[in-house]
Amino acid sequence: MHVGKMVIRPETDQPTVAQVTVVGPKQLMVRSTRGSLSVAVDDDVRVVPEGMAYRIVLDPTDAELAAA
Repeated sequence: MHVGKMVIRPETDQPTVAQVTVVGPKQLMVRSTRGSLSVAVDDDVRVVPEGMAYRIVLDPTDAELAAA
């Protein structure tokens, strides 16, 4: 799945189930319910393990970066 510069894909070839929720104009919540996911924005790649969620802010402001 591509969202702007972000790419969300299964981390392995195993069956994977994920949910992507739009939280705001520049925010997404990516949740993996089966298998793990790879979330990449440019050179920053994060793994979302099965049963976990990851909040993503696209093009964050300086204030949003400081809060993280």
